[in-house]
Parts: sequence; C-alpha cells; structure tokens
Amino acid sequence: DQLPKYRALIKPLLYDHEGLPAIPQHCSFDSDSGDLVAVKGRPIVVSQALLILTDLLQRKLVHPSELDNRKLKVPRHHAEGGSVIQISLLSESMSFQGLLSTYGITTQTPNQVESVYVWPSAKLVDLLYYHGSDPSLGLSGRPKRPLGALCTSRLWSIGGKTVMCVPLFLDKQDFYISKDESYIADSIKTHLKFLSANWWHRERPTFIILLTPGLFKTNSKPLLSVLNLLQSGSYKNISLKVAKLQELMPVARKIEVQLQETADIDFNTNRILASPTLTRKSLSIRNIKSAVSTAVEDPLLKRNEVNQDYESLAARCRGVSDDDLLLLIKSEPSSSINVISLVEMANRKGGDHRIDGEKIDNLVAFYYRTIENDWLALRCAAAYLGKTVDSLAP
Repeated sequence: DQLPKYRALIKPLLYDHEGLPAIPQHCSFDSDSGDLVAVKGRPIVVSQALLILTDLLQRKLVHPSELDNRKLKVPRHHAEGGSVIQISLLSESMSFQGLLSTYGITTQTPNQVESVYVWPSAKLVDLLYYHGSDPSLGLSGRPKRPLGALCTSRLWSIGGKTVMCVPLFLDKQDFYISKDESYIADSIKTHLKFLSANWWHRERPTFIILLTPGLFKTNSKPLLSVLNLLQSGSYKNISLKVAKLQELMPVARKIEVQLQETADIDFNTNRILASPTLTRKSLSIRNIKSAVSTAVEDPLLKRNEVNQDYESLAARCRGVSDDDLLLLIKSEPSSSINVISLVEMANRKGGDHRIDGEKIDNLVAFYYRTIENDWLALRCAAAYLGKTVDSLAP
C-alpha cells in the first residue's frame, strides 16, 4: 500500500541509464532553484535491485510472499502446519501418572522420554551466552535474558543431543508465583494465544507441560479444566495436538547450536524433574519436612500464618539469643517462623553457617522448593534467595 507513495517521491530523482530508469548514487542542491538534483553515474546494484522489485510489486507481477523466505510477514494460512500447536504432558512419576489417568489425562514420565533432555530455561540461557562468543574479539553470545514462549516451543540440538526447555511460567526455581494453580492455568491459555499470533515458521510450535503433585494440592479444578481443554484439540479457534513427545518431534521446529566444547555440559538436569532433597537426615531437616507437611495439610494453621504480621514474627526472632533461635528453627511447627528464623540466623552468622550439618542457604532453598501454600514463608525465602522476575521477554 505504501509503494505508490514512495515511488512518487523517488520519481523526480530517477535518470535514464542504458534505457532503464536508475537511482543516482548522489544528489546535490541546485544553487538557483534549491531543488534536489541527481548526479548521474554508475548506479548502485542494491538500490537498483530494490527499484526493480518495487516496480514488479506495483505491477503485481510478484506476490510479497515470494520475497519473504522466512515467512515473517505471510498470513497464518500460508504457513504450512503453523496453525497447530503441539503439546506434550509430562508427569513427575509413574504413581502421579496413574493418578492423572483417572481424570482422563494421558502423560509421560521422564523415563519415557529418555531421548530428550528436559532442562529449565535458565540452563539454556547460560549455555547460549557462550554461543558465538570470542574473547579475543571481545564478543559474547546471547545476552543472559530469560527465554520466552517462542524459544521454549522448539527443540534444541546441542552436541548431537536433543534438548527441550520448560516454559518460564512453569519453572518453580525462577519465582514462587509459579506455585499458584490458577496462575498456571491462565498462563497456559496466554501461552497458546501468544504462539498462535506470533509463530510464523513452517514447522509446528511444540512445548511441554511438566505436572507435579504440588500443582494439585489445594485447588486443582482450574488446572484440570485446562488440561482437559487441551486434550479436546481446540481452544478459541486454535488447533491443538496433545500426544507423546516422540510423535510430535518429526514436525517440530529444531534449532542446532554449535559449541566448541560440549563435553563439560551436564545434560542430565534433574532439578525440575525430581523432588528436591537434602544430603543429610538431621533433626532440623526432619522438622522442616514436618513443618512443610503441616502447612499443606492444616488449612487453619495456613490461614493463621498468612494473617500474621511479618514484622511481629521478625521481631520475635530478632529478640532471642542464638540458642533460642536455633530452638525455633528445630521445634517450631510454623514454616513461616522457621524461614524467618533461618534468615535471622544467616544475618548473624552467614549463609554458610551449618545447622546439624546443613548450610542455612540450602535449608532456605529447600523450603522455597518444597512449600506450596504458605505464601508468607515463600515470600521470605524468595527475598533471601534473590528470586525475581527480571524479564517478560516473549
């Protein structure tokens, strides 16, 4: 639509070159009239090529899609298979897989997709930072920004092995909001809409949804509803295909990443596929597991903890001696007080200080990964560990 406008602007500057209109290399101002005048000479090849293409487009001798090899500006119906979004559902364990099957949800376990390595997106971000880097030239790779929906909806070939990344909104290691069931359900719908509007490749977008028991502990209805919606094959005129990952791979988009050294890459990343564990079964760890269980199973205690004022709990921890603070950490059934006590102890003795053989940093991280419903404890642990959402990049 803009071709006639710019053709009219360039027309006064065109001159005849061997019987064809040409774009001049340079222009100058006429001293008498003040008009822009072309300086004739050998035409620039690139400029001349663009002039010919605009002429062909204006005369409708070629279609814009013929000039767009990457299909970036082609309507959706021109992209072969681009309208179908592929989804693979993974369950954390075989027992949880059996539980989901009672609701009509078919999933796979990590052992059933051994040919594909499932990574948190942050691991691939770290790896891509070195892709294309050259210290001698002062060049780094991809900036350390989170991977959005488009990047986590494709397969990555690294060192001859296939890798897939969990979408950012499902990475519990990133930020505690991903523990909220309603948030996950809404994020899946938003993910589908974004892919439908912005995917232009011929291959199909493919992403995985990692399901864990923690997502279904309080209010499972929103997430179950979305999962059943996915298996129906359609959502708001968006075609969906839920199947085993091996069935989806042949038509999924795959990107090859070539690195100079791949021997040091740990492909077996289990922190998003298995429940976190600590190295020692000490008294404090047993109480932590008990506190976590209590926070999940006792709704009255959960409500009381959430309603408690953080400042009063923090003041209680600050006003006791080291021995009394250690007693709070080991014996207090409230997970909120446990976390706040650990943070206070870290402020006094440092995060590397050990309690029954475990570092305080590890204990707080264990809380952060394990607690599902105590939002006060989660917020305190997230603040201590520096968990933030620093980018909403697509």
